[in-house]
Amino acid sequence: MDINEAVRACQAYIHENLDKDLTLETLAERYSFSPSYLRKSFRKYAGVSIGKYIQNARLSRAAHDLIHGLCIVSEAAQLSGYSSVFSFSKTFCRVLGVPPSSYIGAEGLPIIRIQVPTTVAGYILHRTSSRAEPGLALWHGHDFSGDDPADFSLASPEGGAEVGLWMELDGEQCYLFGVCCREDAAIPEGMQRFTLPPVTWAMFPVPAGTNTQELCDNLHAALAASAAHFDEAGTYEPVPDAPVMEYYHGGETYLCIAVRETRRE
Repeated sequence: MDINEAVRACQAYIHENLDKDLTLETLAERYSFSPSYLRKSFRKYAGVSIGKYIQNARLSRAAHDLIHGLCIVSEAAQLSGYSSVFSFSKTFCRVLGVPPSSYIGAEGLPIIRIQVPTTVAGYILHRTSSRAEPGLALWHGHDFSGDDPADFSLASPEGGAEVGLWMELDGEQCYLFGVCCREDAAIPEGMQRFTLPPVTWAMFPVPAGTNTQELCDNLHAALAASAAHFDEAGTYEPVPDAPVMEYYHGGETYLCIAVRETRRE
């Protein structure tokens, strides 16, 4: 296993074992690398330290579980590896801008998730309507009758998340509607493969609605609400000219905005 494969495996292992004692040393031993080599390689690949990645993964899960009523703050603190609710709340507030209690049953608050380089494959759609807006369900009204829906399952037999995002291709802004897949996945004819660079997403939950028109309306509403959230929280700000992405997985829908930490004096 080369170092990039090891880092991807390490990233997957982290998300599958957030309740365990995850340290640089134990992860390095698991993948037969020295701690210093894994630390440098993980940062180079993911864009952040392995410690920050683990912390972010745990806080993202805590935010998700609090929103959906799967736990209370004290349980979220324990599941996130914190010895006290106070230290958990302090870190949560520093990262997400509001205390964890604000997330209990909340609607419209984001999950901040660090995304490592990700391979996506999908159909490239050209902008055909002046009413289409970047990142907001350009596929609505598009005729997919000539595309094989089985292509998604062929590209990602593990059932990866479906995504929709604007991207620049040969100097033209196009829209990709596709699926997250393995780097070595076999891509069906008619789909194109791209690697998304490391990015931090603010993922705003969006009600799916009963039809595609309602979904589009809900995405527009989430985009409008996101600006108010960034102004209030002040922890993150949108990256200018960065992509806006729709993310569909496990029955949940998110509007994802690329963000960066705001500078602090």
